[in-house]
Amino acid sequence: MAVHMSSHNQMEKSTRSWHQDSALPTSNLSSPRPKTAGATRRRTHEFPEDSSFINDTVRWSMPSYDPFGDTNLRQYFDISAHRKHLYKMGLIDRQGHTVNLQKRTAKMHIIEEEFKMAEKKETERAREEQSSRKRMEILRQHALEQAKKDERIAKLKEERQIRQERLRAFQEAKMG
Repeated sequence: MAVHMSSHNQMEKSTRSWHQDSALPTSNLSSPRPKTAGATRRRTHEFPEDSSFINDTVRWSMPSYDPFGDTNLRQYFDISAHRKHLYKMGLIDRQGHTVNLQKRTAKMHIIEEEFKMAEKKETERAREEQSSRKRMEILRQHALEQAKKDERIAKLKEERQIRQERLRAFQEAKMG
């Protein structure tokens, strides 16, 4: 009897149209869960195991297309305004030849790296110059402080000498 049932199912499938066969039965779809307090959930659909959906696709990439080499677009690219725009965008050179974008990108990357290195060196040089200025300012400040200190010491020595001379003169006047 099991054999009879399976042949019956096959007959039933073969008699259905392709449209009906691809349609999913709604009874096998899970119904949305009831909402809980404060929580929302997405509806999830489960496809039946006996569905006839088969995904046998093979990954492939589009073939490369060069619009500049397309003979049908020759008139479009011969218009001077379009050529100027393409030149400004860097897609063609002055002679009208196409630019290899991979080589151009590689060159631009190298140039950008050189600019980064130059900027880093410039920043480092500016930092060293700033620290040198700061050191010079500190040295000047110390020299100024030392000069003021030496001046005060010289003044104190001079005042002391004057006091000692007055004291000797007073003692000589008192004795003599």
